[in-house]
Amino acid sequence: MGVGWVEWPDGPVFFALNIDTPNRMADPAKREQIARAVLQSIG
Repeated sequence: MGVGWVEWPDGPVFFALNIDTPNRMADPAKREQIARAVLQSIG
C-alpha cells in the first residue's frame, strides 16, 4: 500500500493506493509507477 501527498499550487493532494500483486514484496516499483501515472493524469 502506498500513502502520501503531492503539493499542488492549490494545496496538498492526498492519496492512497492499495493493489494486490502476485509478488508484493518484489513489486513496489510497479505500484510507484501506477501511482505516479494516476497523479500525472489528474494534472
